[in-house]
Amino acid sequence: MKTHEVIHLVIMGCKTEHCIDTAVRMATVQGFDVTLVKEGHSTTDSKTLNAEQIIAHHNEILHGHYNVDHFSIVRSAEEDLFHPIHDTYR
Repeated sequence: MKTHEVIHLVIMGCKTEHCIDTAVRMATVQGFDVTLVKEGHSTTDSKTLNAEQIIAHHNEILHGHYNVDHFSIVRSAEEDLFHPIHDTYR
């Protein structure tokens, strides 16, 4: 992706605690800024937490997750997600 000058990823999908968590964290390690769509990921209940609790927890812990120069921000689907706001926090 770097050969195409991609610097920002918008992430949505399923299985919040597995695929989404890993994708967000690995993207920052690989040198991308990430926007996680707050209402754009889903999961199923676990033995301990229901799906809503898992989603809320990951929205909280992944907002601001960083790896030196690159980090993730959780934003609402109602926002202009394809215009990153990461530079306003640097």
